[in-house]
Amino acid sequence: MFLPPAGHATVCASQRIAALSYTPGEGARAIWLGAPAQLAMRHSLRKTPSHLHIAYKYGEASDGVLGRNFVLDADGRLLTLAIDLTPNFHIRNKHAPAYLDAMNFTRNHHKLRHVQCSDNLVRARLIKAWEQVQNPTLRLSLELGERGHFVYEVKPHSLFMGGIQFDVVRVLGEQEASDVRLASAIASDLQFEKDPA
Repeated sequence: MFLPPAGHATVCASQRIAALSYTPGEGARAIWLGAPAQLAMRHSLRKTPSHLHIAYKYGEASDGVLGRNFVLDADGRLLTLAIDLTPNFHIRNKHAPAYLDAMNFTRNHHKLRHVQCSDNLVRARLIKAWEQVQNPTLRLSLELGERGHFVYEVKPHSLFMGGIQFDVVRVLGEQEASDVRLASAIASDLQFEKDPA
């Protein structure tokens, strides 16, 4: 018969049964999601700003937008990459390319064709997470603070000269975008893998 180590109280049967119903206490980093158990994960791909190339339908494009806080949420086979674009609106010079291109995006977000990020660190970390999931689906969430929150289903592919491109498959509706925001909030309360650039 197995005996607990000295100094440890014996766990009764009722306590063992209660332990199956897990409730996270203070400081907990994960919660039970049901059977089969699955933990949503959050990966920080890059914190510091990186230039983005944004292309629209009908030949429009811009290279002035900066993105920061590249965060990847993984929930089962669904991956969501969030990029914060709000710094572009905090520039004092309202004639700066970053501000003008960001404002252009707020007007033409529904015509987005693809987004390119030339940062190879983002590409490497995204590929690593992608290869750990079977038949993954990727969503791109572009955060504009009070100006909006836009979510797209995208297909990623590496660029020959380095970096990664996200081709828009479809623009997600408001309900789907709300689901992405909710999933992101849940992931932030679960396990966070810190890996800053």
